[in-house]
Amino acid sequence: MKDDRYIQAIEEVLRQMAELERHLSEASGEGERQRLTRALRLREKRLERMTPFQFRLQLRNLCLKAGVQGNFL
Repeated sequence: MKDDRYIQAIEEVLRQMAELERHLSEASGEGERQRLTRALRLREKRLERMTPFQFRLQLRNLCLKAGVQGNFL
């Protein structure tokens, strides 16, 4: 089903964001922090483009469930 693939794609982006946030908190060098911050921003934008406006509240709940602090809502 298309809906299942869509949800799986969103969940995958959320997993990537959670992993990036974890790596960012452990990053030591400034260059590494900048790279991770940029990658995180790109994932947030991707997730924002994937999600219609009326589903943003559901997305926020998914983010909280995944442990992600997205700044896109």
